[in-house]
Amino acid sequence: MFETEYLLITFLISLRLISFFMVLPILFPKGTPNQIKIALSLVLAFIISSYFYDTAIDLTTASSFIMAVISETCAGLFLGIAVSLTIEAIRIAGSLLDLYVGLSMVSLYDPTTSSNSSLIERLFYYIAITVFLIADGHHLLINIIIESYEAVALGNNIVFQDSIWIMLQGFVSYFALAVQLAIPVILIILITDIIMGLVSRSVPQINVMILGLPIKLIAGLAAILLFLPYLLRGIALIFDNIPTNIRDILKAVPVMFIFA
Repeated sequence: MFETEYLLITFLISLRLISFFMVLPILFPKGTPNQIKIALSLVLAFIISSYFYDTAIDLTTASSFIMAVISETCAGLFLGIAVSLTIEAIRIAGSLLDLYVGLSMVSLYDPTTSSNSSLIERLFYYIAITVFLIADGHHLLINIIIESYEAVALGNNIVFQDSIWIMLQGFVSYFALAVQLAIPVILIILITDIIMGLVSRSVPQINVMILGLPIKLIAGLAAILLFLPYLLRGIALIFDNIPTNIRDILKAVPVMFIFA
């Protein structure tokens, strides 16, 4: 193999890595310089390219090279979005708790995500990142991206109707797990509302509208502390489903395109 072809293969590998890291908030928050993402992607690309040194890929024409560049960029973006959906599901669980506890009105601008987020939502976000790094999730992501090169050859498209549908199904399953994380605290808040309603009927002199908000806040925060071990196990379970979802997406790519 000529050195030029080796450099082209390294370049295509780096495209998938760069686009993958660009849309991944777990490893690289919003304020991370793009130079760091590109440098890390190039280092990993040179390491991974040694495994594909003898890979045959048709880049003889300009059109084939352009299609390979587009396919690799789309593959990285697609896989990055599929992984990012896990964090979004956990943030949804936090926003649900903010709604029931009464903290949804307290929203602040989060520069790491470039969006407004409430207190518990941000707490869940940082807890998820901590659990992800403690569980060696960054190694998991590197293994996922390497498996994607083995499952779908360089220059081949990964975005098809079946793969998009599987990614959406994965988000639905993540969302269901996130709702399960929030349900215990939501039930405690609902029970607190029922008790406050009974108190207002029994003692009409008590202003439940003023007294209810701090009581719900205290009950909600106490419930979060009580169910924190359950929360950590649920977040770990969501992250454990990432490799399975990515492998299902890769299997959905038509065989004729994998070996094209």
